[in-house]
Amino acid sequence: MAEKPHFHGHRERLRQRFDKTGADGLPDYELLELLLCQALPRRDVKPLAKRLVERFGTIGGVLGAEKEALREVDGVGDAVVHTLKLVEALHGEFPKLTYDATIKVEHLLKHAAHLATLAETGCLFVTT
Repeated sequence: MAEKPHFHGHRERLRQRFDKTGADGLPDYELLELLLCQALPRRDVKPLAKRLVERFGTIGGVLGAEKEALREVDGVGDAVVHTLKLVEALHGEFPKLTYDATIKVEHLLKHAAHLATLAETGCLFVTT
């Protein structure tokens, strides 16, 4: 009998890791994968999640991006835009919820235009 491809069960393994470690245990693109698989349940969303993080720098940058800018990313359609904007809107309703992210200084400098959006969506900035 042939072995199953390595990607079989990938989403379930991501869900299990999230359940075990929370958001801190997953990089931004894997958190996006979990979110995007709700919008695109029958597609491999890992490449899309990686493209979004590459383009916008962080998950906060993705969530705060304008709809038109999101649609410029290959693979982003109405379902993805709706899902991402829903998460952003929920944060607007519940602004006391916060999150943190590990971001390289070089990415902050490269995507400085998104710093205000990160702060507005609840990202805490801590330096050590």
